[in-house]
Amino acid sequence: MPELPEVETIVRGLQRPLIGRTITGVEILWRNTARPSVAALHAELPGARIERLTRRGKFLQFTLSTGKTMFIHLKMSGNLMVTPLAQPAHRHSRAIFTLDNDHRLEFKNPRKFGRVY
Repeated sequence: MPELPEVETIVRGLQRPLIGRTITGVEILWRNTARPSVAALHAELPGARIERLTRRGKFLQFTLSTGKTMFIHLKMSGNLMVTPLAQPAHRHSRAIFTLDNDHRLEFKNPRKFGRVY
């Protein structure tokens, strides 16, 4: 499980490519990743701009322009990466958030323990 220093490193590495970006699409590739539901993420996230990215404990906290907050917990083996849309998604990606700059935020989670709230 990533410890606090590793989570902080991930947050700092994602701030520059994500802050100010708008989420244009959501694809959940393993439905248990989404809490409370896949439908809730599809309804709330498209069109939302990422205003801030911080850490709250071991959760990554995405403050959105809609007034909502998205949390991601990596659990044991989760990871987040920003990749170009032209590149194929990683085989262990469980959630993909398409961004307005022809990139995507991939939630890679081989063991399927991580969650998006």
